[in-house]
Amino acid sequence: MARAISFEREATPDVGTTNHITNDILGGLLTLDVSALPSGGLINSIYTQDSKNTGPALRLHFFKSEPVQVFADNDAWLPNEATLRDRFAWKDLDAADYITENSLKSLYKEDFNQIVPGNLDNLFVYVENIDAYNPDAATNFYLAFTFLGNIGGRKDHVTALVAGS
Repeated sequence: MARAISFEREATPDVGTTNHITNDILGGLLTLDVSALPSGGLINSIYTQDSKNTGPALRLHFFKSEPVQVFADNDAWLPNEATLRDRFAWKDLDAADYITENSLKSLYKEDFNQIVPGNLDNLFVYVENIDAYNPDAATNFYLAFTFLGNIGGRKDHVTALVAGS
């Protein structure tokens, strides 16, 4: 019988204080260690916090390998054809899903359910700003990803978790 595994990876994108317009990248490329998922898994939930209390709509772009095309903080998301082919998924976080707690905008999406392929050391993520977002401090934005998977399990078990949700 396969053993289940759950772990969290945190990221604080290095977001500059220059105004970010729609389709700008927030903080550059994020690298998340997923080597504990040799058979693959899924991002079960995501938590984000914005200390500016804005709650921006975001699009997360997922890659299995480090993209050749590089985007830095505040660069416009203008991917070339190769980058689009390398991206295996993208998901949106809606501004309407944020709540305000203690003067902070927070979003917790428990049913995120993004499949993560197996045999990866790292998962690479670009965070695209869908709304205008103008941060006022370099570390005021935080993301936490909760991963689920199996150690020695079958990939179709993870797919069934998503389909049954």
